[in-house]
Amino acid sequence: MCLLLLVRQFLTTLRELARSGDVAAALVPTPPYTRPGEAGTLAHFKALAEHGGLPLVVYDIPYRTGQPLSTSTLNALGHLPEVVGVKYATGAIDAAAMELLGSSTPAFAVLGGDDAVISPLLAAGARGGILASANVHTADYAELISLWQSDATGPARRLGAELARLSAALFAEPNPTVIKGCCTPRAASPARPSGYRCWPPPPIRSGGRRSWPRPARAA
Repeated sequence: MCLLLLVRQFLTTLRELARSGDVAAALVPTPPYTRPGEAGTLAHFKALAEHGGLPLVVYDIPYRTGQPLSTSTLNALGHLPEVVGVKYATGAIDAAAMELLGSSTPAFAVLGGDDAVISPLLAAGARGGILASANVHTADYAELISLWQSDATGPARRLGAELARLSAALFAEPNPTVIKGCCTPRAASPARPSGYRCWPPPPIRSGGRRSWPRPARAA
């Protein structure tokens, strides 16, 4: 019964987003808390794919939802017509991750979801990422993806290590507290006409290495 109510809630939201005309796809987590099993999860996404009206990206984050998904289930999800990818945030790059990257179809994009290890996942074949840290340094993460896709392994490794340090700083407090603080609306000024402030500022290069400033603590 709980899962049925959850499906109805998701369908209502998806249809509203589809009607808006402004949404390309929806990031949808596996059913949280209820832990319906892999067959139940597959049925959940099948209903959303058939009746939601939007392409779906599965959000696989078992340490938050309580529902792990096997490679075979993820690949089965990838064969649903409206499921276009997965945000893979299992907290590990292990044998299951390698199996998924080696077996998924070209139409099913495996996207990294763990900020600190996005670089090795890209090196192993992930197509990109959906990353909280990229809200702060979007261009650097876009460059990292481009470097791995162009086989520029040396620069990619160096930038990946630098961005891993950035992610560690941004996740120093429970996510996404620091990142929300980085992008908090405030009164617009001539210097910041957008009305937003972001920490950290653009990377400071010191001897070829980026130096990330520490977040300021509230007084």
